[in-house]
Amino acid sequence: MNYKSKISIHFAIIIYFNIYFISTVYESSFWGDILSPVGTIIAFIMLFYVYKKSTGMHLIWLFLSLSALFWTMSDIAWAICELILVVNPPNIKIFNFLYLIPNVFILISVLMFFVKISKKFNRIQFLLDIVAISYSSIIIFWNLLMHNSFIAFIRSLDNLILFLYMVSDCIIISSVALLVLSIRKGRIPGGIYLTFFAGGFYSIIDLLCSYDYFYDLYVPNSIIDSGYILSFLLIAYGALLVLKEKNESQVKKFYCEFENSGTSKKSFLLLTFPIIFIIFKGFQYTELILLILTYMFYKILSIYVQNVIKNEKLLIKEKNMNLILEEKINERTKELILKNKELEYISNHDSITKVYNGRYFKNTLADMINSENSSNKITVLYIDFDRFKSINDTYGHDVGDEVLIEISKRLAITNNKDNILARLGG
Repeated sequence: MNYKSKISIHFAIIIYFNIYFISTVYESSFWGDILSPVGTIIAFIMLFYVYKKSTGMHLIWLFLSLSALFWTMSDIAWAICELILVVNPPNIKIFNFLYLIPNVFILISVLMFFVKISKKFNRIQFLLDIVAISYSSIIIFWNLLMHNSFIAFIRSLDNLILFLYMVSDCIIISSVALLVLSIRKGRIPGGIYLTFFAGGFYSIIDLLCSYDYFYDLYVPNSIIDSGYILSFLLIAYGALLVLKEKNESQVKKFYCEFENSGTSKKSFLLLTFPIIFIIFKGFQYTELILLILTYMFYKILSIYVQNVIKNEKLLIKEKNMNLILEEKINERTKELILKNKELEYISNHDSITKVYNGRYFKNTLADMINSENSSNKITVLYIDFDRFKSINDTYGHDVGDEVLIEISKRLAITNNKDNILARLGG
């Protein structure tokens, strides 16, 4: 696909969403029911394309594409009921289950991502991050949404399903916060950032929708529904960004280089929880103190854990340096052994004929004579080459050396391992 085609497709999607958004502003049931599945089917096609083409995170993209697919199917079923069967879809209980399935698939994708990246995490720091984010989220979730309504939520099956919606949404939102808080080293690729934040945006929209639905404030095909479609499209665009060759290599690099160790200012993210609490609930000192204490304990324990991690890294680095030093010493020792063998060979062999030299022969002969087995017979065969000097004088020393080498080779052929072949002259 060329550049112009891509621009045209993007432009068409933008026009589509603007038309759909306008229909939700006017709360048009007809156009809302018609246009809503279009956005999610576009998101499904994009996500499934990424699933087929990507070299990593296959299952994550698959589950995200399934979430868009099930949302599309639910929207189509909703449109059939409202436009063709003329039945009010909110009164049909099955839709509460159908629209919960995308939440489950998105949640599975998020958990799979953290399982993938947590293999390189320091587990103590990661557990500390999870506890801090989870505890702060529970305080916010309970006081803002559940404080006076928990019994009502579990009183009926429909409300229990709404409770599951809200729990899954809070877990997804907490996971986005956990991603930001945990990655201390390594740059998070833009595609992953966009996908995660779009998932968080989806969950925020879903929380608001669930809250409205519980209090009978939800209006189908209203502006809040456009938030769902926008979040699915943003998730799909984030996936496409990851798929790009350059960005996909950055993602692979991210998986290799990211860490949850080192100094980071991201811990201030936990301070947003008391700010959110003040905005929506005012100054309720018990909960505010709990949130602030959570931040303080997290900060103190993180400093301690990071110091431990730093010391472990220094210890590992020192061990690696010692291993490198030992390897170099072993290499030098091997080199010295080889050099000594070479020197020993040079000192014991004639440089021209490569047979033993006179010094080695005399020393070996003396050792044989002085050994305990000196009663053994020793035979010495001495060969003198007559008129060898005339060869050197007539043909030169190079030819003379060749003659010596050839004679040595012929003698070596007949020589056995118990004998010593040596050149005494030279």
